[in-house]
Amino acid sequence: MTPKIGGLPDELDPFGDLEVSEAKFRLRVEARRYGKNVTVLDVEGLPDHAIADLTTELKSAVASGGTSRGQVIELQGDHRRKVREILERKGYIVES
Repeated sequence: MTPKIGGLPDELDPFGDLEVSEAKFRLRVEARRYGKNVTVLDVEGLPDHAIADLTTELKSAVASGGTSRGQVIELQGDHRRKVREILERKGYIVES
């Protein structure tokens, strides 16, 4: 979530549209130790606070654990389809 500027309502948030229009995600699954899969999102164009908020939202939506490290979001398990649907519904560009 972007910090509020001067108490403006959400409709007039000067940063909201920039985050969605400039953000790009690369979505993939990696096999980790013992055959465990991890969904990995490489994020481009989002500030750190927005990545942290998005990580929390995705973890809740797919009901799994996960973390964000810098510009990378990791979710335990293979959740490519569900994550793609969520991000596209929010207006983000998702590459495979």
